[in-house]
Amino acid sequence: MNVKHVLNKVKKYGFKKSIKIIMERFFFFPKKYYSELGEDVILEHYCPEKRGFYVDIGAYHPKRISVTRMFYEKGWYGINIEPNPDSIKVFNKMRKRDINLGVSDEIGELDYYFYGKNATGNTFDSERYKRLNRKVEKIIKIKVDTLNNILDKYLPKGMIIDFLTIDVEGYELKILQSLNYEKYSPKHILVEDLNYWNKNRNFMEFIDSKLYNILNSKGYIVVAKTWYTILFKRIE
Repeated sequence: MNVKHVLNKVKKYGFKKSIKIIMERFFFFPKKYYSELGEDVILEHYCPEKRGFYVDIGAYHPKRISVTRMFYEKGWYGINIEPNPDSIKVFNKMRKRDINLGVSDEIGELDYYFYGKNATGNTFDSERYKRLNRKVEKIIKIKVDTLNNILDKYLPKGMIIDFLTIDVEGYELKILQSLNYEKYSPKHILVEDLNYWNKNRNFMEFIDSKLYNILNSKGYIVVAKTWYTILFKRIE
């Protein structure tokens, strides 16, 4: 890259962005990610647009272990659903463009097994709570609504959901079963499946799972996977 080429880059992109492009090209800096296992970087390959809309169920935190942070910083916005009251306060403070709300597969009130303010394992799933046999800090009664009702109320008219991400510690299947796919059909769905926490398990078995069969029957295929998170793409 000669001096003339560098000057043309600066003229086209500005000094700061030009330096970033040059450094990444010649020094191969690794791509930074904010999610737990790089799910946001994978998603960016399928959702490269500068603007878009996401729905994040089990959003956890606006900055830490966040699938949506990279997209928000690019100018995207969406709906964050997180039942942890402490986390919602932080979302309301740091995600002004977003709508921050609690979700379930039913309307009413559910027990929320709260392991701690910053714990990633907080869950509505009573079976998972019993199976883990871990002491909770407290059990909170949380008012919840269905994803369909939330989208009916908060999704902007005519808005296409570029991606839906679900990480709710064992409650993913119930939410996917309850979604109205005829009315709401996200382009991509990123979903955690804790059945594949075991690194020695053959992922090919996933084709027989309820989660796969639900999404496949709705026109989705698997396009990527991290340790225990699977990315589905809707076939047009």
